[in-house]
Amino acid sequence: MSPSRSHRSSRRPAEIVAAALGLFAEKGFAATRMEEIAARAGVSKAALYLYFPSKAEVFKATVRETIGAAMGQLEAMAHGFEGSSEDLLRRLTGEICRVLGATPAGAIPKIVLSEAGNFPDIAEYYVREVVARGMALIEGILARGRARGEFAADLGPLAPFAVIAPMLTLAMWNHGLGRAVGQSLDPAAYADEMARILLRGVAGEGS
Repeated sequence: MSPSRSHRSSRRPAEIVAAALGLFAEKGFAATRMEEIAARAGVSKAALYLYFPSKAEVFKATVRETIGAAMGQLEAMAHGFEGSSEDLLRRLTGEICRVLGATPAGAIPKIVLSEAGNFPDIAEYYVREVVARGMALIEGILARGRARGEFAADLGPLAPFAVIAPMLTLAMWNHGLGRAVGQSLDPAAYADEMARILLRGVAGEGS
């Protein structure tokens, strides 16, 4: 294989993932066909199956290469962060809002929520690859803040859900209803307002 063909071959999975994500966002998981993904990616259907044996595996790759990759970056950032827990939480929520509100990856939560009942396999994968890691990351930040006296000591086990929920609302709005009516929300402004409201609750009386 020539160097140019080898380079193109190495790019193919990423091109397929990008094409598939666009189609999943437009049509949903169930209505998207493998031949459509192949056509948009510029590969044959046979070549597509060489990379991904099923549509479910294509979808898992879109999760892994977009939101999953972003989650890995956030985990690394949180692990080495030396500032306050409030600043860390703001950094985290700001980046998640950017990914969910301003990139194609933000369509993934809407796809999963709308089709989870019919496709439990992709729902389980999304929970494992994204939700569980996100919850653990947020709980770790809240625990860090409690231990340092920066956050209220009585935050309950549902606190991470309360942090995540507004960010899912942003994703659902910007990639669904908001797009339909031409009223998308600015992710940075949304993240600032969300953090301001949340931190009144998690910082406690000593803040």
